Amino acid sequence: TRSIQPGNHGGVHLRVIFVSTVVLLAVVFFLFATHTWRETRTGLLQELDYVNRLLSQSAESTFDYQRTVLRMLGQRLLDVDALNHPERGRELVDQVLSINTEMAGFGLSRPDGQLVLVSGVSTDQELPNLMEREASRLGMLDTLLTDSIVIGRTYYLPLLETWLIPVRLALRDETGRVSAVVSSGIDIESASALWHAIDIEPGMRLALVRDDGYRQLVLPSEPRLRVEHYSRTSDRLPGDNGSPGSLVASGELVRDLRLQGYPMTVVSTYEPSAFYRQYSRQMVPPALLLVVALAIAALVYWFMRRNQQVFEDNLVHHALHDSLTALPNRMWLEQRIQQDIGHA
Repeated sequence: TRSIQPGNHGGVHLRVIFVSTVVLLAVVFFLFATHTWRETRTGLLQELDYVNRLLSQSAESTFDYQRTVLRMLGQRLLDVDALNHPERGRELVDQVLSINTEMAGFGLSRPDGQLVLVSGVSTDQELPNLMEREASRLGMLDTLLTDSIVIGRTYYLPLLETWLIPVRLALRDETGRVSAVVSSGIDIESASALWHAIDIEPGMRLALVRDDGYRQLVLPSEPRLRVEHYSRTSDRLPGDNGSPGSLVASGELVRDLRLQGYPMTVVSTYEPSAFYRQYSRQMVPPALLLVVALAIAALVYWFMRRNQQVFEDNLVHHALHDSLTALPNRMWLEQRIQQDIGHA
């Protein structure tokens, strides 16, 4: 006679169902987390592409506007013979500076580099020759060789206590000979500068990088870091689709965009912490739902497993006991005899 013992088949089935449910929830959560990771990264890269276009358009518009202003102002100064009579151009320069607030200063020089008119400086004061200074000589030489504006490295001007982007333009006569060189300084801190209208998210950084590796503009830029930003060059320039070299830290999201008509590249980056913050915010709700789902599944499994065990115990009890007297029956006796024989 086969002995009757409490079975465990129902518990095995419940355990399989419970484990399958947990695995399914884990797989779904992993797939969702992977999808969210990609979507978050793609979204941040799209934001970088967007601000790249904004900064590119702002910089190009600013440089184009400065070129137009310099050409028109320079021609007016030549018309009044300001090269030989600088005092005639003083009022005109002051009017232009009062209108164009992002232009921090203006200068007019002869082709040999000798300054004849500088805004804010008296006409009877002796002015330097730009060819005699190493910092300005290279810029002057480049200006004499091109019809476009030449943008110099960003530098700090103690007289105005601000950082400037120097811009120079050569004025030519009908024969193509350089008649004069006009120059101005763009105040990067001016509230009217177009790039200050760009909404920069926390953890985002924008840089306008010259082909020689120096930064022309950095946004946002703390005053205490500007010497480091504008006085140091990187080892190499950004490559295509975010190969930034030493311009960005490891792990940052990066995008770059080449300016049209100017030897510069816009480089935008997102700090890794910004990515993880946004990713975590998006993953907290589904993670909580997963925990709740696992807790509910565990409670359901525990409740069903307990009921299953009680049901099986009742079946065994009814099989081994008389239904009327609740006393052990013949099957129970045979089972005990078999157990005693097995132990003997």
